[in-house]
Amino acid sequence: MRNNTITWSAESITILEDILDYIYAEWGINPVIDFQNELNSLLNAICKNHKLCPASKVIGFRKCVLSKQTSLIYRFSKSELEIITFIDNRSSHMY
Repeated sequence: MRNNTITWSAESITILEDILDYIYAEWGINPVIDFQNELNSLLNAICKNHKLCPASKVIGFRKCVLSKQTSLIYRFSKSELEIITFIDNRSSHMY
């Protein structure tokens, strides 16, 4: 990863914790580890190419599909990757 700072919104932290808790409760620790590895790989890739994922419907944000159910919303400015939120792909949302 380049010298990029990753910041997390309070909302993104809360939602990520909820996602990980749900995965753990339903399927155990191994799927949690797999999800975290996928997320870390995605964050590394975004830091290398901040336009990796397509623009979202909200100007200035980008949307990455992390899994069939979950997408990551982020924005990148200078050398800072800001994680905005996670969304359920099956829901109606503004992104």
